[in-house]
Amino acid sequence: YYFLDAGCHSGYFPTLFKNYFEKIIGFEPSKKCVDILEGLNNEKFSYHQYFVGDTNMTVSAGDSKTGYSFYDGVSHHKQTNFKQLKQITLDHFCNIKKINGITAIKIDVDGIDLEVLYGAKEIIKSNRPSILIENYTKELFDFFRDLNYSLVSIVSSKEKPYNLSLEEFKSFNHNKWVKMMCCIPNEYKKNYESSFFEGNIITGINKQKIIKTFDVIN
Repeated sequence: YYFLDAGCHSGYFPTLFKNYFEKIIGFEPSKKCVDILEGLNNEKFSYHQYFVGDTNMTVSAGDSKTGYSFYDGVSHHKQTNFKQLKQITLDHFCNIKKINGITAIKIDVDGIDLEVLYGAKEIIKSNRPSILIENYTKELFDFFRDLNYSLVSIVSSKEKPYNLSLEEFKSFNHNKWVKMMCCIPNEYKKNYESSFFEGNIITGINKQKIIKTFDVIN
């Protein structure tokens, strides 16, 4: 089974999930991050120094001291060392590499997350992966409306940020602030709606209960 990580940065998620997948493929344009990925001790992991989006093209991109890489000048980070890099779609990449059995995709690419999703629609339809994406917009709900997916996320309140609940979102609500959204094929959906993780102001979030709950679910 494959895990595709669009925006793998320095390899946090490939390291975190290495025991859950047979193959992990990362995509990261930043030279600073690629230098770190070269030393990552993970035999299941491979990476490509590509941007990922909704179009296959060549772009001029630079690096920043923070490790982020952008093209077309869309950045608040000062960039140097510009060079030509490929941007690929996940559909195109998986087609030419003949990759099937994709069970999960993570997308965190600083502003063009929806474009990555649009460029992966065919593999999403055929492979039915779960998707973790840094996006919470009406457009995200529109994308999954006819694909038979459920969208869930862990949320908290400003008053008690140490209390977390796993909530299913039926539609976009502009009054909620969500960092990452998990998009799950309905055929694999479990009973996520009632999960509540009570923490406290002293110790923070209840990590033990969260880990125990998801160990049982999976």
